[in-house]
This record gives sequence, structure tokens and C-alpha cells, in this order.
Amino acid sequence: MNFRRTQLIGLAAGSTALLATLLLIGCTPDSILIEQTLDLRERALNDRDTALYLSTISDDYNYQGKTKADLERNINERFAFWSKIEFQAWNRQIMLHDDQAVVEQQFTFRLTPKSGGEPVKISDSERIVMCRLGMLWSKQWKIAEGI
Repeated sequence: MNFRRTQLIGLAAGSTALLATLLLIGCTPDSILIEQTLDLRERALNDRDTALYLSTISDDYNYQGKTKADLERNINERFAFWSKIEFQAWNRQIMLHDDQAVVEQQFTFRLTPKSGGEPVKISDSERIVMCRLGMLWSKQWKIAEGI
């Protein structure tokens, strides 16, 4: 075996060991953390869980003049009106830019009113801006704009 090949094999093994170590101490890749936050939002909508929903939103949320407090009022109104909410997102694309990410995804809402009327189905796409908070093992991503 030649010296250069031995170096490449050693470098690859070292890189794998470093990645495994980072994962063990809690350094999850940003894209996975973003997916987890968005999946949590989806679960919160389907379960009609205001606290869980708000846990995915940055305290500094500001979109078209709306704050996190405005979102809380809005989501409570929606949860009060709809007896059942089914939300599903797909075709998610994540573009990372340092401490920010832009997510574009398609979604479908199926909403059943408490009044007993026919369910409403809404299919569309959305663009969400997310921000990274914390470092290493305490790192998390929150929604900052766009919902």
C-alpha cells in the first residue's frame, strides 16, 4: 500500500470518527433540526396544541407587521373555529445561510368546522424564514417569518 493511499484512508477514518463524536455530543446537522421544528409545527396544528405550536416560533417573530403575540391570537381563533385540522407538508426545500434558513414547501390543510359544515381543503405553498438559536448541543431552529 502506498503512503498517499494510507493517508487518505486515515483521513477518511478520522473524519468519520469526528462526525460520530459530534453526533454523540449533540451536534445534529442543521437541516435535521429544521425538519424537526417543522414536523413539530405540523404535529401542533394537527393536535390543535397552541403551546406546542408557539414553541416552534421565535420570540422575535415579525412578518408583515405581525408578532408572536398576534400569531398566538390567530392560532387560538383558528383552533376555536375548526373541530379538526389536518395539515400535511411535503416537497420541502431547505436553503441554509449561516444562522438563517429559507424553507419552501407545499402543504394541504383539511379543515372541519365545529358548526358541522363540509370540510374545507386548502392546498398551497409557503416560504418560511427560520433562525438558529444557541450553539452546539443547545442549538435549535425557530420560525422567524412567513406563516
